[in-house]
Amino acid sequence: MQDYSSITRLIRKSSWLCLTMLLLSTGSFASEADTADVIYPERMKSRSTLETIAYIPGAIVHYPIHLIFTGFGGTVGWVVDTKVIERVNDLLTSDDELRGLQPTYSARTGAGANLYQKGLLSGFAAHNKDTATLTAAFGFRGRHYYQLLWESIPLPLHRTDATLTARQRLFPEEAFFGVGPHSQLGNKTIHSHRRTRISGDLARDLTNMVTVKVAAGADWNEIGDGAEANEVDDDGEIEEPSTNRTYTEAMLPGVIDPAALGYVGLGFEIDSRNRPGDPTRGVHGHLSSKLHSDLEGGHWGFVRSEIDVSYYKHLIYKRVFVFRAAVSSNRTSASGRAIPFYELAELGEDNTIRGFERNRFRGRDKAIGSIEYRFPLRDIWGESGLDFSLFVDAGQVSSRGFFNDVRWKDTLIGVGGGFRIWNLDGMVAKVELARSREMWRIYLVLN
Repeated sequence: MQDYSSITRLIRKSSWLCLTMLLLSTGSFASEADTADVIYPERMKSRSTLETIAYIPGAIVHYPIHLIFTGFGGTVGWVVDTKVIERVNDLLTSDDELRGLQPTYSARTGAGANLYQKGLLSGFAAHNKDTATLTAAFGFRGRHYYQLLWESIPLPLHRTDATLTARQRLFPEEAFFGVGPHSQLGNKTIHSHRRTRISGDLARDLTNMVTVKVAAGADWNEIGDGAEANEVDDDGEIEEPSTNRTYTEAMLPGVIDPAALGYVGLGFEIDSRNRPGDPTRGVHGHLSSKLHSDLEGGHWGFVRSEIDVSYYKHLIYKRVFVFRAAVSSNRTSASGRAIPFYELAELGEDNTIRGFERNRFRGRDKAIGSIEYRFPLRDIWGESGLDFSLFVDAGQVSSRGFFNDVRWKDTLIGVGGGFRIWNLDGMVAKVELARSREMWRIYLVLN
């Protein structure tokens, strides 16, 4: 009992001692906080002087890239957070979702709008999938693009539909650098290209994944002076000469003579993707061959064969690798026939090798390979979302035989990354930054 009392007194004394020390320490901290002469320890430098000097070049290179991607991320994040795309779409779409107006933009066609109407052949019934779309887009220096597209037109034949297209476009400042894998950036010339096209396709589903297509159409092409061709700089030199004044028709078929081309073709498409807008697994590809002939004589004639396959491999948590391979070949259809230079295979578009100027390389054949890694940043109930991607593109063009004039060391490579907004039907918007051996390039695509 005595031991118990001793323990109790010891606990009480310890408690009073702790309380007293707590009060004293609180008062001490308060008095120090009120004192102006408090000296805090300085933070140590994170780098030595030598390390800082070595760091500066890398920081100079990295900082603009960091700013660009930060700006892209902030802009795209703001678009997703504010749901501005959904709100604009709701504002411009009818209550039954059969009619609507969509803004559109690409670097090639300019800015414009898509006006669409669904179910034209079914009394405007929502279950019919045929859609007619009228597109008008405008850019700088008189650039314009008009298209009437009527797709998924149901036909009496089982599992068969049709697509009709009428298109007229004027690109007033197209670039040409030469033919073959060794064309030089300094040999750039510019020209205008006016094209009118009427075409029709018949598609029949053989299975749920395989579709056979028969295509026919006609193109009317005309080449002219570029919008700013043959302008003279301060030194009295021509900055960008005109293509049709630099080359003769014998040197470059199609640069002077207009070309009216008709074509017929056969193709197969395979699509086993789990969803078109944001596929995480499956294969999507097409194989086609088209015969192009002169509608006004016997000057033009060639066969274009293409194969393009993409494979989607899901890793984990919607992390996806996209592997793509594509080959295109153009061959004259008979002796004495020619291929207009603008119909040759091309590298420089955003669906070829990103990071080069449009039309940078042309040749009879081209081969492309790419690897892209996508991971989700936002996912809204699996119906729309935002992805970030990193990619590497590689490829080459050839003009003699089948890549007989290509060396491995001349392989064209582009690397970069970007953001992609999607919904269940497909891609809504895309912003990408790519780098090649020649330039940086930004790609922006909307609808």
